[in-house]
Amino acid sequence: MGLDMSAGWLDTKSDSTESVFEWRKHAQLHEFMRQLWYKRKDEEAPYGVMGCEFNCEVMYLDKEDILQLRELVTNGNLPEAKDGFFWGTEYQQESSREYLEQDLNFCNVALEKLDEENTKVWYNCWW
Repeated sequence: MGLDMSAGWLDTKSDSTESVFEWRKHAQLHEFMRQLWYKRKDEEAPYGVMGCEFNCEVMYLDKEDILQLRELVTNGNLPEAKDGFFWGTEYQQESSREYLEQDLNFCNVALEKLDEENTKVWYNCWW
């Protein structure tokens, strides 16, 4: 098992989706997204992955989400995934360092895309 993640854009006018970014076992990025997903549901995120419903779900991100993510990535403060041995919890810091440039690129391009009319930014994961 593992954690596969992707992000991209949806053109709401033509309903076409483009997958642009992919990550594998980037547990800290996923933990940020997981916590955000539950926050939007006004629920507390469960401790473990086995009790988590955030799998194969598309989540749309707004400018505030991306700005918060960019700040956390820039400062090395992405949240630690407390449980997630399926995707290499012991390598979280290493993965965050390896994906740093890609994470920042995603944030910067996503902010540009959000300024375009009829464009939504999405994140998806499956494990």
